[in-house]
Amino acid sequence: MIKVSIIIPVYNVEQYLEECLNSLISQTLKDIEIICVNDGSTDSSGKILEDFAKKDSRIKIINQKNSGVAIARNTGIDAANGECLMFVDSDDFLISTACETAYNAIQKDYSDVCIFGHLELINDTLVEGRETQVLKKIINNSEGIDLYNFNFLCTDKIYKTSFLKNSNLKFIENLQTAEDTIFASSVFFYKPKCTFIEDNLYIYRVSRSGSATTYNIKGIESNLKSFKIFYETELFQQQANDIQLKVVELFLIGCRAYYRKFKTLKEQLIIAKDIDATLQFLETTYSKNDLRTLKLYNQLKRRRLIAFLNFIFSIENSEDRKYKIITVLGFRFTFLRGSK
Repeated sequence: MIKVSIIIPVYNVEQYLEECLNSLISQTLKDIEIICVNDGSTDSSGKILEDFAKKDSRIKIINQKNSGVAIARNTGIDAANGECLMFVDSDDFLISTACETAYNAIQKDYSDVCIFGHLELINDTLVEGRETQVLKKIINNSEGIDLYNFNFLCTDKIYKTSFLKNSNLKFIENLQTAEDTIFASSVFFYKPKCTFIEDNLYIYRVSRSGSATTYNIKGIESNLKSFKIFYETELFQQQANDIQLKVVELFLIGCRAYYRKFKTLKEQLIIAKDIDATLQFLETTYSKNDLRTLKLYNQLKRRRLIAFLNFIFSIENSEDRKYKIITVLGFRFTFLRGSK
């Protein structure tokens, strides 16, 4: 009997794939299957998968044309035969007892979902993620579950396969960003019985080149497109207004993250334009009284105003601090610092 199906979408990750696969075949729980969906890789990832499959019969390779991580994960869900299911990104890895610990926890409480801790690997240093700190508060304070502490990751959880399949829970396809947030929100909407454990079972590699955690200047625009698609789904429309607003807050957290990431005036103006489009959509969708209850909505409105004022007039230093840059009505003038 297969206890856990591990689904790994694989696309051009030759640098990290062996470490990921080694962590899976070394699991203390042996009754697992490792479903590797090769999403049209053009590097040596396919060869690495084949070499590992020759060594371990639990590895199953599904080759498909490049279609994106959402379709790759959905392919894995369809192929899964285990009692439970986990998602692992191919540049991340698990600690050796991850499957055993997570499986025992979800079985013990007869739960639909078990949420566990994770560590973030940043420049070869392991740090505790924000979500894990929230998780500890839930466990220690017995706080009730809501969309915030359920969190937006799909990889720090183990799911009953029957729960996902009976609910027809899949990733929305053809999204450029936020597919994790939307999937986690959708799972939460089905009111699963949840177990929380403090153990850090997953190692999450942050900000590798090409990773989803690498910020793109057009990320807010992409997130807005994703939210609009999610908003139109029947599942989202069935949710009460207060639940919908919590999802809005999750997307606004992403807007704030992009605003903080990009510092130059040019970047901030691009971000401000996309934040403006996001706020305009929300203001045509929800009442202003509802939106004013959202802390991040109010923050972003203020930051949009600051960006507009900076467009009218601002003074800043260049990155090397050699020049003074003055912006007047969008025109930029550069002066050598200290010159008369």
